[in-house]
Amino acid sequence: MSETDVEMSVSSLDAFVFERVLSTGERRLCCLGSIQGKPAIAILEKTLFSKQDAPAVFSSEHKLTRLQDNAAYSQYSTFLSGAPSLVKVDLICPCQQFHIAKYSSSPAMCIAETPQMYAAVTKPHIASAMADLDWVYNILEFQKEKERLLLDDEDFGIWPDTKWLVPKLVTNQTNEAKQKPDQDKVQQEKAQQHEEKQQPEQQQQQQENAVSLYKDMYCLLIVKRRDLSSIRDLNHTHLPLLHSIKHKVLTFARERFGLAAHQLRLFFHYLPSFYHLHLHITNVNREQVDVQLGRSHSLDDIIDNITIKSDYYQCKTLHVKCSANHPLAASLLQFIARQPAKPAP
Repeated sequence: MSETDVEMSVSSLDAFVFERVLSTGERRLCCLGSIQGKPAIAILEKTLFSKQDAPAVFSSEHKLTRLQDNAAYSQYSTFLSGAPSLVKVDLICPCQQFHIAKYSSSPAMCIAETPQMYAAVTKPHIASAMADLDWVYNILEFQKEKERLLLDDEDFGIWPDTKWLVPKLVTNQTNEAKQKPDQDKVQQEKAQQHEEKQQPEQQQQQQENAVSLYKDMYCLLIVKRRDLSSIRDLNHTHLPLLHSIKHKVLTFARERFGLAAHQLRLFFHYLPSFYHLHLHITNVNREQVDVQLGRSHSLDDIIDNITIKSDYYQCKTLHVKCSANHPLAASLLQFIARQPAKPAP
């Protein structure tokens, strides 16, 4: 944890001193303010938000239940007045300028990032952005979120994504497995034998129940090695790792959630939200997933591309979708402006 990070514990939303709205959406409200005198960002999700909601939200009547914390990031749940369901509250304190830019409303743009642009602009940016990865290393070293760990593999770990309000059943299963591993193994074997004896109709019903229970499933797989920041770093030497990840994730999703391969999305983002290689695992039925063309790259496609050409992602022009206030946007546009104009064909 860096010196600027604070161990923060708040009991109600009036601890957040509201300053202004950064952005609003159908389900999300992002606000800038402060907590205990330190700049902070609050991200709240519900069915519908408007700018008029903001001032009244941060009141002592909205009690917070702590879910987790890690470095500058913490997560709570609350019930808001007039809201029919639980609201997830993410707090970032102290927040940095890049946090404010990330959560502020801004026009989107799509830039074709050539390998030359990556080397000259994006790669130096990644080197500086890696200074904000303490929270990732806290997770990988089990200093934080150990109780939320769903799968610990020698090459990676899987945790529920913060966007998923996890059913208690998920974490309960994990904790029980840690406390009674031998008993759990026997129970799994019995359950498997019972499943084999069930009629196809019963198996179909169980699968439909799993789809309903985990329709919003969203997990994050974080690779343990620290020399891979994004898909730009991948080549044929990483194929064993990628094949292993695919096989183990499909097994994990089937055994833990009852979800088959055709019910899953496995993808990387480029640009990623943070520069340490991580894979998104979601139910295909989940709404509000960023799988936009140009930013999302499926695990299968990446394996195929690298198999065909080892340095595919070192040679490929990748289309980068980002907001106009993204730290990279201005630098990429400046790079393009400096290039000599190409003659018309």
